[in-house]
Order: sequence, then C-alpha cells, then structure tokens
Amino acid sequence: MHRMNQKVWLTGLAALVTWSTVGALFAQERAPAPAPVGKEVTLTGTIVDLHYYLLGGYPENKEKCTSDCIKAGVPVALATSEGLIILGQGPTGPAKSCMPLALQAVEVHGKLYEKQGVKYLDIMSVKKVTPKPAAAAHPAPPAERG
Repeated sequence: MHRMNQKVWLTGLAALVTWSTVGALFAQERAPAPAPVGKEVTLTGTIVDLHYYLLGGYPENKEKCTSDCIKAGVPVALATSEGLIILGQGPTGPAKSCMPLALQAVEVHGKLYEKQGVKYLDIMSVKKVTPKPAAAAHPAPPAERG
C-alpha cells in the first residue's frame, strides 16, 4: 500500500509541475512583434496590373485594359529591371494614383518593405518619366583614323 501512495503522490507532483510550467508560459506577457521598418527609396519602372502582366494575355488596347484592371481592384506592381515590386498606398490602395499611368514609365518614391522574398512599395509619390533609350547591343566600332 505504501508504494501505491508513493506513485499517486509522484504522479500528482508531476502533474502539478507540468501545469505550473504550462500556466507560467501562458501567463507571460508576449512582447508585440516589432513594426516592420521600410527603407525610403525612389525606383523607376513600368506600372502594370498583376493579372495581365503574369498571364501575358493583353487584349488589343493594353493601356486601357491595364487601367481598367487597376480600377477594378487588380493588384498593381512596378516592373523594374531587377524584378517586380507590389505597389500599395496605405489602406486605400494605389488605384487612384496608378490608373492614369498604366503601362507607362514612372518614377515612384516611397517606403520599400521586404518579407520572405516579396517586395512591397508603399507609394508616397509617383510621376511619369521619359524612358531611357536602351543601350546598344553592340557598341559602335571606333572611328577609323585617316
């Protein structure tokens, strides 16, 4: 009988320690996750809607179609030489500022955030720019000396 009391007592003690530990873990105040820090940048690229850009099936009037998609709420991105960056503008979204610039070269200023490989630019300002001419594939030969 003595061994049975000892087993019950040890089982009770183990349960008490387990519940105390679990209770302490849940009782701890968890520090809020730190707010993400954006880096202020200015980037150039082309305003695109993700639907047609990724599917590649633009109808005849690409600019109007892209503008209509943006107006309808399709996510907007900036296609740059280094990749695609999702655009946002606070909780209201970028439709108003990006719709008139659909498929045009732009300069976007804002805060860039990155998480798990996804890049997001919270727009502060966006303006149309003149695209730089593409560099020649082959440089011109040097002038002959006479």
